[in-house]
Amino acid sequence: MWDLFCGLIIISIFAALSDSDGLIAVAAFGWLCLVGLLVIVVLTAIFEFLIELIDFTVAAVITGVDTTLSVIFNPVVLFVLALLFFVYIRQTSIKKKEQEKRQLELAEEKRNQFELRIQELERVMLMLQKKTYRRNLAEQISTLEGALYNMRRGQHAKVGEARELLKRLRKEAAEKKKADAKKKADAKNYAERKKKADAKKKADAKKKADAKNYAERKAAQEQKAIISRQQEYQKLIGPIPEKRKDDDKWIQAELVKAKKKADAKKKADAKKQADAKKQADALKKAAEEALKEHSKKLSKFLKDQEVSKELQRMVKRKQDTPIDDVAYIHVKKWISHPNMHPVIDSILNKREKGLTVDDGDYLFRFREHVALLEALGAGTKSMDWAKQLLESGFADNVEATEMVVDGMSVAAARKAYGLGPGPDPTPDPIPDTDDDDFDPDDEDNELYL
Repeated sequence: MWDLFCGLIIISIFAALSDSDGLIAVAAFGWLCLVGLLVIVVLTAIFEFLIELIDFTVAAVITGVDTTLSVIFNPVVLFVLALLFFVYIRQTSIKKKEQEKRQLELAEEKRNQFELRIQELERVMLMLQKKTYRRNLAEQISTLEGALYNMRRGQHAKVGEARELLKRLRKEAAEKKKADAKKKADAKNYAERKKKADAKKKADAKKKADAKNYAERKAAQEQKAIISRQQEYQKLIGPIPEKRKDDDKWIQAELVKAKKKADAKKKADAKKQADAKKQADALKKAAEEALKEHSKKLSKFLKDQEVSKELQRMVKRKQDTPIDDVAYIHVKKWISHPNMHPVIDSILNKREKGLTVDDGDYLFRFREHVALLEALGAGTKSMDWAKQLLESGFADNVEATEMVVDGMSVAAARKAYGLGPGPDPTPDPIPDTDDDDFDPDDEDNELYL
């Protein structure tokens, strides 16, 4: 049996390697016979195994190694292993045949594809070489590169020709690109030159127009200047002689002479005016010095004669208040009579429209007439009017006098107070609105403060 088994294994190996159908059939028949024998042996072994199972189990502990070796080298196990090895060899042979067949098919397909690509390359080359082909070089190069890309692993005479054609097309494209760049640069340079020429032309035209406008403006200004000089001549000198109306140079010369005379006269007038101002300033300064001196004298008098503080306060214009008036009021002691204060203020501080010391002497006799004295001091009533009123019967009636001063008519006052008939005084004077009181804010009085 072992010989049969070994012989079948050898026949199967040769059948798998040689691919002979006869050997394969013999090996298959032998294996079928062997399988039948093995089935009988297996059934017998199974029966014996069942009988000896108990004994085998008990003896397994003692004879484990021997039992394992006997199982490994059992004919059934060896048969199964041989069968699996045969199947593996067979499958390997089948796969190898299929691979070889596939490689042949792929090679055939590649040859067909290569032929098709060669044909396509020939078609493209013929098309590119025709003069009627209208595409640009970039498209031609792209088309040829696409065709050559498909032929990158093939070797053929047409491929070399195509590559030479591609090289030539690329060279033409580079030359065309260079020519286009030069043409573009020339066009750009031409455009720049034209732009500069246009700008220069425009600038020249503008310059020419500006020059023309300047000439026109200058002519207009000159004409205007001529007319202005003619008008100035007529204003300074008189009418222009008929024969000299268009002689602008003569007019200019005459104007220069006239202006020189006018400037000389103006300088003389300015000198005269400056001298007059200088004289006036000297007089003003002398007057100011005199006023200062008078103010000092008055202040010294007030101090030396121990004039009352109240009278000193009433002197508001030391620079021009007469010392005689202050001394007279001081000697007469009018300051001690409050009713006389309005009269004193008028005498001391109102130079032209105020009362005099003679008026004060007269009014001192009627000092009880307070309202009349206040009106006279304020300038709302005149001295003549007051004398007529007092001398017409009102001197002894203070109330009647006050009523007349406040606005009652003289006739009505005579009737009301029983003074009897008498002449009416002259109408009231216009009130004096020019207050001559000393103003410390007056610029003319700042010097005497």
